Order: sequence, then structure tokens, then C-alpha cells
Amino acid sequence: VEYSPLPPAERLVAVLLEVVPALSALYHLHPSTLRADARTFAFGVLYDGDRLPPMELWFAGRHLAAAVALQVELTDLIALPTHNQLKLVRSGRRLWARDQTAELYEHTLTRAEDVLRDQQARLLADIASTIEAVKRPASERSTEPSLRPDA
Repeated sequence: VEYSPLPPAERLVAVLLEVVPALSALYHLHPSTLRADARTFAFGVLYDGDRLPPMELWFAGRHLAAAVALQVELTDLIALPTHNQLKLVRSGRRLWARDQTAELYEHTLTRAEDVLRDQQARLLADIASTIEAVKRPASERSTEPSLRPDA
């Protein structure tokens, strides 16, 4: 497979701003993270607002593809689950940001991941503690509060 070079970021952004004036950031994503064809350029977009409406996203992708004469796949990062947003932002490369919104977005994602990992660690510790308590002989467990709701 022969790969086309990535067009200059300025060109990509200029074309996208024609149809998505509220664009706040553009990320170049690795095709394997989206299960895209290796000849497809995959991009993630941040948009000023909650989400980019699906038809606008599709239209923007077609507009960009026509302008740069390449296969393009656009993904609205905010529309994805947090885990997928993290995966795409970490494996991709930010090509452009209008202001500090993209940095704030990336910081917020990282913080959310930290909180989720902390909650997961506490939950796993509780599960391990419960398993250990259940494994003890009944005579050792009688002094502890019961783990069953009916007791």
C-alpha cells in the first residue's frame, strides 16, 4: 500500500473552518484506532458546543475529502466514551487548536482517567478484602459484621 503524505495542517483547518466555523481543535488519528483503512486519513475534531451534529460531521468529512483528494474519516471526540477519547488523543497528534480549549480538554480527560483508576483500585481492594474474609474459617468470621444483606 502506498501512502499519501498528510496535507499541511493549515490547509486541513482552512477547509474544515469553511463548513465548521466552531471548530476548536483537530487531531490526526492513527487509522488502526478507528479500524479505518490504512489509506484513510482519520481525524478527530473538537467543536465549540456539546457535539457536532452527525450530518454536519459527515458533510465536513466529505468536504475535506474532496478538497484534499484523499479518503477522510472524521470523528467527533466528545461523542465518544471517555476511554475511547483517551485512546484516540493519546495515539493521535494534535494538528491545530484555536485556543487553550484543547489543552483543557486533554487535561480534563487525564483527570477523569485518574479518578476512574482511583475508584477502580478502591473497588478492587474492597473485592479482595471481601474474598479474603469469606475464605477465613467461620469461627474467625463470627466477630466481623456479616457481608450478606440478609444477616
